[in-house]
Amino acid sequence: MMHRLRHFSPIRRSLRFDLVGQRHVDEFFEKHFCALVVETHALVSMVFCPNNEDKGKITSSPWKQEYPRQFDQYAELLARPDPSRGDWEMLLSNREERKHLLQAIITKILETEAFSSLLFGAGPEHRKVLETVNASSAEGFRRSSLRAQTNLKYLEDTFGEPPLFWDEVDNLCARVVTVLAPLYKWTTEVEGSQSSPIMTIYQSFHDVISYACWLSVCIQTSPGIIDYDWVAPGDLYHLDQVNLNHELYEESMEAARGSEQEMAARVKICVVPKMVRYKPALDAMGTRGTESYTIMQPHVLYYHGRKLDQDENDAYVSLPTYLDEHKLRRDRGISTGSPTLILVVIVFVLWMLVHALDLVKQFITNAGVV
Repeated sequence: MMHRLRHFSPIRRSLRFDLVGQRHVDEFFEKHFCALVVETHALVSMVFCPNNEDKGKITSSPWKQEYPRQFDQYAELLARPDPSRGDWEMLLSNREERKHLLQAIITKILETEAFSSLLFGAGPEHRKVLETVNASSAEGFRRSSLRAQTNLKYLEDTFGEPPLFWDEVDNLCARVVTVLAPLYKWTTEVEGSQSSPIMTIYQSFHDVISYACWLSVCIQTSPGIIDYDWVAPGDLYHLDQVNLNHELYEESMEAARGSEQEMAARVKICVVPKMVRYKPALDAMGTRGTESYTIMQPHVLYYHGRKLDQDENDAYVSLPTYLDEHKLRRDRGISTGSPTLILVVIVFVLWMLVHALDLVKQFITNAGVV
């Protein structure tokens, strides 16, 4: 996929950098995060679930693809297999679960790479300044306010647009697509046809990622603090969680029917974290405090798991164990042509040469004595 994009330059999405630095209300961030969630969902639906018709029984496991290590790490971080219904296999072979897992992975990458940045697209010198500010002993809101003021001063000459913004968007887009490319390959093979032209797909990724990065700049020039709280896969159901697909949970309940253990709803995938914006506030008496606003409740999928944590942990199979037991990946350790194998062979040959020289010396010595 990536080699076909070598000479492709995506069109830059039109973004409102003139809004950077304005005193935005909580609803501004709520509106744009909701829009980002919708766009991300539409993106993964278009790319990884292009057809609605059933193609019949899937004979090739999606886990046989050679994924970057980050893909496996994100999958295990954000998802929990349902032992009663397909285990890890179902998370990628089922269209709905695949769609939500990929949305979770993209959202997590954006949270880590963009939203957690001190200023996305800043130059190296300004990054050093921000790291100094962030390492100061000032308390949370004072530090975030100082960071926002520093960023606004820095962005005055560029009208709110960080100088390396588009370079970093291009870089982040390429990394996200690289992580997901093996699954795209599998999807096109299983679905029978690719969803859209490669250029269109990459442009769509670029649009969503640049939008998220623009939103991160708005956050980083605001004195408020946004906290991202991901629900741990396997956690029990909670009232504040938004269930994205009740039909999948009903299918899990049906699959677990007859279990002798007490069962309960548990989180299968955390698709979107809980987002809360905190900002300083004064009460009626003028006392300083904190005001919070929930931008978004956590969005999840459920499965019907064991109610007791110990029973659930006993039934859990990690992704590496699952892949190994089902022989779904070739050994990434020592394989033909790998650097590790070559090094082992070289060391062995050198050892044999040294050992042979010792034998020759011993033979010559013995011959001299005789």
